[in-house]
Amino acid sequence: MRLPLERISLTIDTEKDNGFTLDDGAALFQMKAADRAARDALQQAVQRAHEHTGDLTELRRLRGNYSERVGKYALGELLGQGGFAKVKAGINWETGERIAAKIMPAHIAQDPQHKKEIVAMGSLNHPNVVKLQDIVYQEAQASAPGRIFLILELASGGELFSKVVDAGRLSEPRSRFYFRQLLQGVAYCHGHSLCHRDLKLENLLLDSTGKVLKITDFGFAKNLSLSGGGGEAKTILGTAVYVAPEVLDGKAYDGYKADIWACGVVLFTMCKGQYPFDYGYHGGVGPSNPANNMELMKRLQRAEYEAPESASDGLLALLSETIQPDPAKRLTASDACKHPWVLAEDQSEEQVEGLLRQVRRHHSRFGPIWWSQAN
Repeated sequence: MRLPLERISLTIDTEKDNGFTLDDGAALFQMKAADRAARDALQQAVQRAHEHTGDLTELRRLRGNYSERVGKYALGELLGQGGFAKVKAGINWETGERIAAKIMPAHIAQDPQHKKEIVAMGSLNHPNVVKLQDIVYQEAQASAPGRIFLILELASGGELFSKVVDAGRLSEPRSRFYFRQLLQGVAYCHGHSLCHRDLKLENLLLDSTGKVLKITDFGFAKNLSLSGGGGEAKTILGTAVYVAPEVLDGKAYDGYKADIWACGVVLFTMCKGQYPFDYGYHGGVGPSNPANNMELMKRLQRAEYEAPESASDGLLALLSETIQPDPAKRLTASDACKHPWVLAEDQSEEQVEGLLRQVRRHHSRFGPIWWSQAN
């Protein structure tokens, strides 16, 4: 479920000695409270702080009422929530850095599927991948179960999906700008033997400037170097309008090539403002309905779509090599990075090769005990 990111415009005269410390100012002005009543109370407190700068006791008390302290983090704004997890914006008290916290019950986080997501994100460090900064464990209390807080880099620019919806569609140069970053992030993940398996516009976030794309939500990710069957993926999963046809076949498939199909769908949707294949269902796919899977697979294998209006020859060629029904003929992420349409006139193959050489293996930032204790 997506929630719109509302912003509060709160200002303060920084040239005056108003008594605000880093945690006071950052918590109030960079993190809004969860409901309107709380925001009104905080705004009133800020006004009083202007008038009575010597005493911030009431201000701190009000802040404490409407934010949650977890270790060295304060959490406030609810950004979204799903069936078992919610995401809140927050701030690191020690550094003043804004963060996002994915919160889930501890017993859910211990599930192998979610542990896999945590390990996957903890091993990645790339400008175009949302960074997992910390993991905090909060013990069970009398009235609440234990919880895990995944402390993530905050991509406050929202989803790329929203940008496309707001604009109707993006121009080819603008689409190229974001697609380059997507490919670089995907190539990095693939270089670490990790396929994402749920790439879509909703899982591509933007930083506060709206210029840096970041891949998120590694819940379906798979490390192919650790899997059996020659490093292939097997599970039927993903989102219907982005899933590659071979994923639906119920047989082993190349997870890297499935990601590239999804990248092609992302590019098409940015340029046209519509999905290339839309049969009325935009939800997830799984093994529980094989008849529907086979019908969808047959439609996708035909790869019949109406190209974006006024699409250049280069864009059409790239779409045909990414939204390509035969995985063996589909581009790899590295090859896509060097495609003429992606390079355009301001990038060379040598520059891209240099970027790809930066893809290097390294160990997870988190050891066997992969969470810290909340105070």
